[in-house]
Amino acid sequence: MKVQEIYADFLAINEDTFSAGAGDLIPISRGMASTSPLAVEAFERSISATLAALLALKRRPSQIRYAAGSSLARRSAMEVNSRVSADGIFDFQRREGKLSFVDFLVFFC
Repeated sequence: MKVQEIYADFLAINEDTFSAGAGDLIPISRGMASTSPLAVEAFERSISATLAALLALKRRPSQIRYAAGSSLARRSAMEVNSRVSADGIFDFQRREGKLSFVDFLVFFC
């Protein structure tokens, strides 16, 4: 018997780009109120996809950065940093790379 682990929280586009499902992110990308149920769900979905990608890559970023002019990028970066810091599952031997939030695009270098 062979066991395989499958991550369905994000879709790999290529080796350094992934998608959380663009349709899910429309409510927050259009500036809907952050308290609306659709916006809250979309924000949580994007954070979950980012965390899933970090786990799949077995990476804990040494830095999490965000675009200064984007409150959404700031909020996303702070939420990911908080969850990564609070959960022992991200305690990999090495910290490497930078995770960058630009508006709502996420880059991991």
